[in-house]
Amino acid sequence: MKRFNQFIAAALVLVVLGTGCRKEDALNTNGLEQLGGDRWPATEVDKWIQDTLTTPYNISVTYRWNAFELDLDKTLVPPDIEKVVPMMRIVKKGWIDVYKDEISDNFIKLFCPKQYSLVGSVAYNTNGTVKLGEAESGRKVTIYRVNQLNVKDSVFVKRVLKTIQHEFVHILQQTVVPPVEYGTITPSGYTSDWAAVTDVNARAAGFITPYAMAEPREDMAEMIAIMLTEGEGGYEKIVTAQTATTQALFRKKEAAIVNYLKQNFNINLYTLRNRARLHLLQILN
Repeated sequence: MKRFNQFIAAALVLVVLGTGCRKEDALNTNGLEQLGGDRWPATEVDKWIQDTLTTPYNISVTYRWNAFELDLDKTLVPPDIEKVVPMMRIVKKGWIDVYKDEISDNFIKLFCPKQYSLVGSVAYNTNGTVKLGEAESGRKVTIYRVNQLNVKDSVFVKRVLKTIQHEFVHILQQTVVPPVEYGTITPSGYTSDWAAVTDVNARAAGFITPYAMAEPREDMAEMIAIMLTEGEGGYEKIVTAQTATTQALFRKKEAAIVNYLKQNFNINLYTLRNRARLHLLQILN
C-alpha cells in the first residue's frame, strides 16, 4: 500500500511539472491592473505635474494610492484628486520659487527632494501627536492632511509651508551636518516628552516650539521653518516676549543658524525670510 501511494504521488508531480512547463500556457492577468499596477491614463493633473515640476526640476508627485510607500501601521486615506494641484501650487510658490528666486534654479535642482508623496489624512503617532510631514534620506517628502487644504486659510497654508520648510532643513542637514555646538546652547531642555510641553513653556526655555525640544536637529529645523513662515514680525514677537536671558538664547541659536546656512550653502537667511514672506502673501491673495 505504501509503494502504491508513493507511485500515485510521483505521478501527480509529473503531471504538475509537465503542465507547468507548457510554453503555450499564458498567465491570466485579468484584474491585476486593479491590484496596484502603475499604468494609468494621463490626466490634466499629471500634465500639470509634468510641466511644472517634473520637466524643470525632476520632481515626481505620487498621489495615486500605494500603501506600500507609507507606514503600514498607520490608518491613512488617499488625497482627493482636486486637492493635488492646489497643494503642489503652494509647494511651488511658497518653497521652490522662494529658493529659486533668492539663490538659483540650480540650487533647487541640486538639493530638492525628487519625490513628493501626498496623503489625504494626518498620521497619528502613538504619543498622541500627529505627523504633518516627513523627509526620507533627502529624496522624498511626504505631505499629510492634503484633504483639509483651504488655500484661503492663512493658518493652514502657513502650517503646510512650515512643514515643507522644516523637512527641507533636514535635507540640508543630511548634506552638511550642523555644528554640535548648536546643541550646547540649551542642552538641558531637550526631552523625549516634548509633546507634553506647551508653547508658552517651550519658548520660556528657549525653544521656538515644543517639537524643537526633541533634539538639536529638530530645534534648528523648527527655528528656520518658523522664521521663514512667520516672517520678521512674527518671529520677533515670539522672541521679544521672553525674558532677557531667554532672548539671549534665541539670539545665539539664530546666529548659529545664519552662520551655518551662509557658510555651507551661501544662503542669507534674512533675505530668504523676506522673500518667503512675500511669496506667502501672494499665495493668500
